[in-house]
Amino acid sequence: MRLLAQTLDIQGNLQQSRGQAQEAIETWEKAAQIYAKIGERGVLEPNEINQAQALQDLGLYPRACMKLMSALGLENAECEVTAAQLERRSSRGG
Repeated sequence: MRLLAQTLDIQGNLQQSRGQAQEAIETWEKAAQIYAKIGERGVLEPNEINQAQALQDLGLYPRACMKLMSALGLENAECEVTAAQLERRSSRGG
């Protein structure tokens, strides 16, 4: 299963590099589901960051921001980050 998820991550990167942002998001979402299912939480952050970049490329800035906030563990409905929040994250080693 892990190998399949890694393959999907690579496929998503290729799709993104070809300008196929929507397809890349869908591929990365499949990979994220597999990673979550097998308990590979450590690779979800880069996966979600990739998704956020693709959402941004599609002009879906609010969704991109929310995905990025989720990836960084900075849940915030207004998609704003204070310096204190970033500092706390840095001090956690994130």
